[in-house]
Amino acid sequence: KGDNEKALPPNGQMFLSWLMDQDILKEIEAAHEDDDEYIKIAVVTHSHFLKGDTIKLGFKPDNVDIWTAVLHRMDPGDGTEDILTFTDIEGWYQEKVNVKRQEIEKDIDYNSKKRHVKEKKYKGKIEANK
Repeated sequence: KGDNEKALPPNGQMFLSWLMDQDILKEIEAAHEDDDEYIKIAVVTHSHFLKGDTIKLGFKPDNVDIWTAVLHRMDPGDGTEDILTFTDIEGWYQEKVNVKRQEIEKDIDYNSKKRHVKEKKYKGKIEANK
């Protein structure tokens, strides 16, 4: 809801401040304030947003990605704005892409071996017909 201009240019701390101002986050937190469970959210983003600054993934995934994380809001106790942070950050989309990539590579390897067997089998026949 709303635009993300307050989070631009891409900066982790600006993103967390923007996220903290979102009504939907306040609604989710209010609905779960009596729960013992942490709130887990998903963030869909361009990778430059996640690489450095506050979120500190430390690497650049592909340009668009989906990440899940446990959300924590902490009161610093000094009257300043609450601190919002993520833990248990997991790449969701990229993990799915990697699984699919492995499946495709396995298929390519299987088909390549199959092709080599057929080439070897028919090589003599092809050369005899030249």
